[in-house]
Amino acid sequence: MPFSGKIMEKQYYENELEMMKAVGKCRWIVPLIDTFQVDEELWAIVMPVYTKNVSQLMEIWETSNSYKPDCQSIVNVFFSLLKALKHLSVLRIAHCDIKTENLMIDYNGNVVLIDFGAATFYGQEVFEFSKESLDVIETDKHEHFQIAGLQIDLLCMATTLVKMGTGKIGTKKLVGLRAKIRDHLKEEDCELFYQFANLCLNTLENRTQSLDTTHLEHIWMEAAQIAKEYRLPAEWSE
Repeated sequence: MPFSGKIMEKQYYENELEMMKAVGKCRWIVPLIDTFQVDEELWAIVMPVYTKNVSQLMEIWETSNSYKPDCQSIVNVFFSLLKALKHLSVLRIAHCDIKTENLMIDYNGNVVLIDFGAATFYGQEVFEFSKESLDVIETDKHEHFQIAGLQIDLLCMATTLVKMGTGKIGTKKLVGLRAKIRDHLKEEDCELFYQFANLCLNTLENRTQSLDTTHLEHIWMEAAQIAKEYRLPAEWSE
């Protein structure tokens, strides 16, 4: 298996190494192969080499006239990410940086989550977004919405699905995400990935407490039913 080294300063290396050791083995998460010291200030984490990331896949979908996403690829991303989050949530680890650049595609076409540089254990950090920058959560009760643990990962997951569906490469804003999904679902030919993104947002809506694996199981069951209706492979509808 070909591999590469991610070189970083010691403080970032120590955090990422701690997270990757805690994560252990999971088919949907990048494995740790080895580590070594580059010089007095730099260290390296050795990981497998993948064919491309999802952002590069989106660039392939981009044509001169239109953006044409592959529905099956987006389905693979959704279920692979959900399996990765189910594994992480049991360990009470939040990835905190789910995006198309951090979703790799291996030689068998599987989607693998990488880059644990921003990861943290639940309770160590709280991420706060103002209502002006985050209108995904619709609530009049809080001027600011605090999210921690699994919540930030589900928000990023929903955003990633919408990015893949619309072809908005590089944008990090969550503003209007719910509105985009709602408008799209009104169309008769609504795409599968918008339904999946909507499942994530429905789980988050009006919640201010950390979520747990039971919520992921609920998302999984609903998504599996949708997958069955779309006659997707059995592994996603069981």
